[in-house]
Amino acid sequence: MGEWPFFGLTLAVGEGVLCPREETEQLVREAARRLEGNAKPKILDLCSGSGAVALGLASCFPGAHITAAEKYEKAFSYLEKNIVKTGLSNVKAVQLDLLDPNAAQSFSGLDAVVCNPPYVRTGEIPGLQREVRREPQEALDGGADGLRFYRALAELWLPELKPGGIAAVEIGEGEAAAVCALFETTLADLRVLRDFSGYDRVVSGSRKSCFSAGKHL
Repeated sequence: MGEWPFFGLTLAVGEGVLCPREETEQLVREAARRLEGNAKPKILDLCSGSGAVALGLASCFPGAHITAAEKYEKAFSYLEKNIVKTGLSNVKAVQLDLLDPNAAQSFSGLDAVVCNPPYVRTGEIPGLQREVRREPQEALDGGADGLRFYRALAELWLPELKPGGIAAVEIGEGEAAAVCALFETTLADLRVLRDFSGYDRVVSGSRKSCFSAGKHL
């Protein structure tokens, strides 16, 4: 379709990038709520795709320093295009793989980690609605149990939050308990939010002052 509305913005979309859903606006709102009072947060948006979440937060926090990270070349091109299109210059695009253990070492002292990762179970993809199956599979496939990327977030990325820093992620149907269990070592004040259809959609929390890192990968 070429363009797609999201959080009051008009984003460029096309082949190779996921069209952001209205439900994902709840992820932006929850992260913004938890960051309220921090005028210049240091934010990392992983699996950024079109940049929807990063740019939504940039519109809420003009003083923020936001890194939008995306692995795939086609999606990355739309991320770069949308930064220019929206004029939100406080977002910087970087190309990296969330699953790469070395990538996280370049980030520390973050105020927020946000992510809308692939979370559909591999075996469920053929049964998705036709319009969803037209999306790039790499933006949908969360592994056999749908939790592959949440394990990497818990192991590699949440430890890069500063104490009191926040995390917010979108989740798939039936995944809230498992995601909370993965995050509870590092995060306190875990909260599950439902979308307008009544499905659990967002998990958020704040970094504990101290924690014992566990292995989830």
